[in-house]
Amino acid sequence: MCRRTLFLVAAFLTSTLSVPVSLRAQQSEIPAKPPDETQADDSQAERVVEGRPDMYSFKQLIHPISWLHAGIRPFLRLAERGNTGNPTSDTGPAPVSGMKFDLISLGPGSGVGVEVKPFRRNLFNSDVDVEFPLAVTYKLYQSFGFKSSLPLLSMDSIKRVGLEFSGFYGSRPSENFFGIGNDTPESGLSRFRSVTRSASVALDARLTPNWMAKVEARHRNVGITKPRNFTSTQDVAPNTLPGLDGGATMHSIAASVRYDTRDRTRLPGSGSLQLAEASLNEGNASDDFSYWRFLYQAQQFLPLSRDGRSVIALRGHLETNREKGASAIPFFDLPAIGSPETLSGFDPRRFADKSAVNYTAEYRYRIWRHFDWALFVSQGQVAPQIGDFALNRFHTGYGMRLLVRPPGDHALAVDIGHSREGWIFYVDFSPVF
Repeated sequence: MCRRTLFLVAAFLTSTLSVPVSLRAQQSEIPAKPPDETQADDSQAERVVEGRPDMYSFKQLIHPISWLHAGIRPFLRLAERGNTGNPTSDTGPAPVSGMKFDLISLGPGSGVGVEVKPFRRNLFNSDVDVEFPLAVTYKLYQSFGFKSSLPLLSMDSIKRVGLEFSGFYGSRPSENFFGIGNDTPESGLSRFRSVTRSASVALDARLTPNWMAKVEARHRNVGITKPRNFTSTQDVAPNTLPGLDGGATMHSIAASVRYDTRDRTRLPGSGSLQLAEASLNEGNASDDFSYWRFLYQAQQFLPLSRDGRSVIALRGHLETNREKGASAIPFFDLPAIGSPETLSGFDPRRFADKSAVNYTAEYRYRIWRHFDWALFVSQGQVAPQIGDFALNRFHTGYGMRLLVRPPGDHALAVDIGHSREGWIFYVDFSPVF
């Protein structure tokens, strides 16, 4: 009797222990669920199916997502290595100097390009970090600059107060202009080229792990010229449009406070972000430009499942600009909506005025290890003042997007947006929201 009992117990333990092992081998392509201390059996929490379905390998081979995954697998591996010229392991020390490479876009309509970013940490053993991001897209949008940071006060190896210096040169060969107002016609499209040169110094402070404050002074010169092969805004817009004839030179001082609890910088799955900023902008003596700028941004990410596969993402933006006295605001500094960042389904900078509001609600679902799909709806409007906003003045766009999320803080978004003005296709190599 004892031998029979021992035999049954051994058979039971063998079959019990073999199930999780076989399931893990069959589910190697399914991302593991984060551990949960309240779950009694972690092996059961990781299960998605009780074994492979019939013809699993064949179905995986003919699935379009498998083809897409195979096509971008080399890029995923590059991203996993950190996009640096001298990658290190996850457990190794960060490189002191090197070169980073990345595929980026410089805003809607700019096309894709390559960013090269030489960097150096602890320059001359002075705790100064410097980097020089350089980017050019195939449409000849250009962005060159430098950024250096010096910690002034550190606690527990965390920079609490720091000083930042930065410079920037940007060339945008073709920017949209439809006019000013919430009801500008689509047929009124013209374009202009902008060339921006700026230098700034900022003092930033990390008050707590989530609260940050910043004060910044900036000098900025913006030149406006004619675009290539398109109707120029300088030829069709009235000469009284502020800043149209040659641009402007501006001096600004801004103060901001930021609250950030997001779990990651790009495409977060939980947490929130809130930013409030106020700035005073003054033109040169020869330019009658002087105005206040106030903005508030908010993002909220609500996970719908414990494994983070389903997320509701919410975003809102409110901005208003007020002239000082009888001064003016340069037309290129007016807040504009249109593009995936503000109002999907419309051309970039589709509507512009002194004040703007927009919001987006998005549902995301993880369909593969490195792929999400999402449905979104967004609304926005512009007006001379916040008091002129009205419920019946909102423009609406909606659509869907595919998100490619390789390891690390990198992503690619492919958006298809629709509005009353038709369908628009976007590709963003550096999405954040």
